[in-house]
Amino acid sequence: MADKSSRRDFLAAAGLALPTVALASVGKVPQAPTLPPPRPELSYRVLGKTGLKVTSVGFGCMITSDPSVIERAADIGITYFDTARGYQNGNNERMVGVALKSKRNSLTLSTKTQAKTKEEALQHIDTSLTELGTDHVDVWYLHAKSKPEDLTDDLLEAQQIAKKAGKTRFVGVSTHGGQPELFPAVIQKMPHFDVILTSYNFTMDPRMDELMAAA
Repeated sequence: MADKSSRRDFLAAAGLALPTVALASVGKVPQAPTLPPPRPELSYRVLGKTGLKVTSVGFGCMITSDPSVIERAADIGITYFDTARGYQNGNNERMVGVALKSKRNSLTLSTKTQAKTKEEALQHIDTSLTELGTDHVDVWYLHAKSKPEDLTDDLLEAQQIAKKAGKTRFVGVSTHGGQPELFPAVIQKMPHFDVILTSYNFTMDPRMDELMAAA
């Protein structure tokens, strides 16, 4: 008995004794309040020749099906969001527009077209703006090009028409392959293009660093 009493007295003196009466009354150990996760530290870069300052980590929305994920990204400070007319059979733009509606004016938003003709491309940009719920995008890309001949005069003209009409602030080209041939063609047309959106990883042609530097 003396040993138990001494141990209880020591714990109480050290402030380590459990509030047994309170615990018994509620039947469980009180939980600490849940704190929101800290906001990450973000860095910023200028996007191509646009002059737009965006977070170096952007959000590609292609496979996202839950708008709350996109909203959360904007809440923690991501400022660049990318979608395309063809993503999720045309439904991705609509979801992105709803998710970013309240923050649209503080974000950089881009979309893309895989149109083959000027007329189809101009239809796409109009549809994209309707689905995104905005009167303009910040960058409009010709999507998934891999050969110089993909950059037709008709498609470049469509981009210029959209730019002059205020439907896009800047224009670009996106590519998943063929960069050693495509990049020089894009560079030749650089007065036209403001941004190149490209794959970049360790499996690619070792000339990629040189190509990007040239661009």
